[in-house]
Amino acid sequence: MSDSYDYNYKIILLGDGGVGKSSMIQKYVYNKFSIHTSPTIGVVNTTKVVNVDGQKILLNIWDTAGQEKYRSMLSSFFRGCRAAILVYDITKDHTFKSLDYWLKQVKDMGGESVKFLLIGNKADLESSRAVTQKVGLEMAKVNSMLFMETSCVSNYNIERAFQEIAESLYRSQVGPTQMENPEMQNNMNGISILSHDLPSEKTKKCCN
Repeated sequence: MSDSYDYNYKIILLGDGGVGKSSMIQKYVYNKFSIHTSPTIGVVNTTKVVNVDGQKILLNIWDTAGQEKYRSMLSSFFRGCRAAILVYDITKDHTFKSLDYWLKQVKDMGGESVKFLLIGNKADLESSRAVTQKVGLEMAKVNSMLFMETSCVSNYNIERAFQEIAESLYRSQVGPTQMENPEMQNNMNGISILSHDLPSEKTKKCCN
């Protein structure tokens, strides 16, 4: 990794075990995916440099264990994070219900200035969906979070998720600029839902 960058942002991924946090990072940073990803033990740090408005942004991405037995050791890693990506599995309702816990932990330990991105992962499993996109969007609205659904299998929205959080962090630091992407206008207000088709077994379109 090059030491040359203009901004450095710490991003932490949170959510129950098995929702796909590690797979998201592997796909984004290394363009690799495996259905046999081992559970994360504690925390794992990965970095990637992205470009925003001609500036090099170093993303310090922290993957965290979702199992309950590791929760007590995670609080110290919330400090200094600029953004938190909350991940749930759209096929498992209990992973969505756990988000209140993760949201509270970040706000208590990381402060109110942390930006949030809510992600419903495994969007390719549309026929097994247990959490509607509408429910995810409602939670995002209530908590002023960005929101989108992703799939590591099809690489749907994986790169875009990290790019948008990087852009949101950068623009909140340097101030508003003219945006080339119209969808980022909504992101600056804290809420975004992407209108692209979801990758499903039968190429179904996403619901609004």
